[in-house]
Amino acid sequence: MSVKIVMHTKIYNELKTLITNGHLKENDKLLTEEQLCEQYNVSRITIRRALKDLEEEGLIYKIRGKGTFISPSVIVQNKNTLTKFYDDIKKTGKIPSSKILSLKIIYSDEELNKKMSLKRSIELYEIIWIRYIDKEPVIYEKLYYPVYKFSGLEKYLEENINLYEVLQKKYKFTAGKGIEFFKPCLLSEEEIKLLKGNKIKIGMKLEKKLYDGEEVIEYTLATIRGDRFLYQIEYKL
Repeated sequence: MSVKIVMHTKIYNELKTLITNGHLKENDKLLTEEQLCEQYNVSRITIRRALKDLEEEGLIYKIRGKGTFISPSVIVQNKNTLTKFYDDIKKTGKIPSSKILSLKIIYSDEELNKKMSLKRSIELYEIIWIRYIDKEPVIYEKLYYPVYKFSGLEKYLEENINLYEVLQKKYKFTAGKGIEFFKPCLLSEEEIKLLKGNKIKIGMKLEKKLYDGEEVIEYTLATIRGDRFLYQIEYKL
């Protein structure tokens, strides 16, 4: 084994430890390649190999012309139960927030009738918003609720709201069951712009249905940045 490989591994491990133990904070700028070469007394090739491994692991990201930065930590969500964005983010010590792009009442079209198992067109609240973690956009989301179930919902909606808390307190909202579908995707140019995902082009598409008995009372379509979430499922065998 050559000295270069040994040093590359050593530098990678040291930088990874500084990141994972919090000495290097999210979005902190890393030393330049030249500075790291001087610090470790190694060649630029060795430093680049260490940085390449850190980048592939999602621990750092590069912005052309600006430098290399520490990636935000990944949010782990347990998919054994209904996950609630606001509550899950608060538990990590980060600040959840949202910005409403559109809120209106629409009539369900053929596609929504099919997705929500509706026998006829009905009035739906359509909420389109961006969800944030510490002011960083991470989810672009569209939600649909039957107006007859949640009449007056627009009075309670505001930015940075804990939506499920409102639904539970004001409407005694309780989902009997839920189904979620995930699939990887390439972010569109519009989604990259909305989610400021210049450093990440991979995302996840989420389709969610929440039921009250056999009735769909929430239908959600979301685009999620692929670098910010890790979904966990536990099995009991």
